[in-house]
Parts: sequence; structure tokens; C-alpha cells
Amino acid sequence: MDLAHAKERIVTSPLVALWTRIPVAVLLASGLFLGCGSETAPTAAGQDPIAPVARMDMDSLCKTARSLDSSGRSGATAAALVLRSCLERLQGGWVLDSSALPDLEVALDSAVATYPDTWRASARDRLRAVARIPRQLNFSLFWPKVAMGSNGESGVPSRPDGIGAPFEDGGEEIWLATQWQANRLVQTYQAADGQRHDAYSLSADGRQLVLVATTNGDGMLRPLVIPMVFKKP
Repeated sequence: MDLAHAKERIVTSPLVALWTRIPVAVLLASGLFLGCGSETAPTAAGQDPIAPVARMDMDSLCKTARSLDSSGRSGATAAALVLRSCLERLQGGWVLDSSALPDLEVALDSAVATYPDTWRASARDRLRAVARIPRQLNFSLFWPKVAMGSNGESGVPSRPDGIGAPFEDGGEEIWLATQWQANRLVQTYQAADGQRHDAYSLSADGRQLVLVATTNGDGMLRPLVIPMVFKKP
């Protein structure tokens, strides 16, 4: 077979034709690019392990991934599949590491210190209810929707597109907007008198889920910020 015929067979191969139609970003997200079926490639005895290419590529992709948009309603576009791969890393149950928890009572006292005496107690109670610290988290993926549950509750399914949607909690209407920002899952709960902004991110080794909860309310001079760390059970 001459060289021209050999090239023609390679280019027209069904496998090659399929492979070239798959976006590189999706190949990286799935770990198929560069032959990375797992995060760390196997090595011969006595050799240093090869860098975990697939994991490094996922970290890089997730930093630049973006929320769903109107073109990704089905969640099947290349950008949407990359986002899904990033969200899959958050899946499952997480347990609060209480040793890394700040003193909530001190934080609450500081947040309501400027309120009038007649409002302070009720403002503190309201803020405590909104800024509650979950003991457990469970992240579920119902693509193209996600849900972050806490303390055994399943959570409210929402699309990671930044568009708010209402739900009812104890007779109160709350608007929830979910989006992906700078390698973080961000959920904003908006009530009539304030909002809570929850930002979730994975630690560098993927073993911890860091939640920074920021609560703003009417009359507050500065937000109440509570950082929390969760681990796999």
C-alpha cells in the first residue's frame, strides 16, 4: 500500500471521524484525553509516578467553566458537559468538621451590636435562623439540575444558570439562584428581609468541601460571614 492510500484510510476511518467530532474540553473532562483513564497513570516499578494529567486538566477546566445559558437548556452542549463534570466532583455526603468552626454566638453578637435594644433580640433570632450551620451536607445531581441538601433534607433542585426561581419554606417565599463562579458552586437565597449567599469549593486535594456562608439583612452594617469545612464521612 502506498503512502497516499494509507493516509486516506486513516482519515476516513469511522473511529477517527468520531474522535475528531468530540470537543477537546469534553475529552479532558471525561479523562479520555491523552489516554488518561484514571487520575494517575501507571508506572514501572522504581519509577516516579507520572503527574495526574486528567486531574490537573479538570482543575484548570473548572476554573474557567461557566454557568448554563439559554443555549444549554438540555445540558448537552460541550460547555455544559464540562460544568457537569465539575459538579460531579461535589457529589455525595459531607460531614461538618466542627474543629474548624468559628464561634457562631460571638459572630451573631457582633452582627447585631448596632441594632437598637428593642430590635436586637428579634434580629439575632432571625439571623440565627438564616445563618444556621448544617451538620451534614448532601449534594445531588439531577442533570441539568442540582440540589444541596442538609441535615437529611434533600434540598431544592435548581439549574446552575444564575436565574432565580421561587420556592416556599415554612410559609415564606424564598428565591434561589444557583450558578458556577470561579471554580465555586454559588447559591443565593433571597428573602423579603435579606439574603444568604453560599459558596462551595473543593480543597486542592479534593478531600474537603469548603462552604463560606455570607448573610446580609435589613439594617446590618456589615454581612455575617461564616466559613465551614466539611469532610467525607
